[in-house]
Amino acid sequence: MISRAQQNQLRQKFFNLSLLTLITVILWVAAVTYQALTKTQVTPQQQQAVSPLTPSLDTDTIEKIKQRQQIPPEDWGNLVKDEQ
Repeated sequence: MISRAQQNQLRQKFFNLSLLTLITVILWVAAVTYQALTKTQVTPQQQQAVSPLTPSLDTDTIEKIKQRQQIPPEDWGNLVKDEQ
């Protein structure tokens, strides 16, 4: 049988262990939360991809596109199959 003094000492040790465990868990959760809130997961390539487009039109680029050579559509029916 456990004496009353040993029982009180055991309760005190269990309380201390529980308290230290609680403090450890609270610090751990706080550290993980801080890390999750401060660490960005967006890469520079993703940041560049989602950057807003400029609403103005570049007239020089539009003129260059207009001046490109137009390729006429091909008549695929006139192609002859090579027989070997």
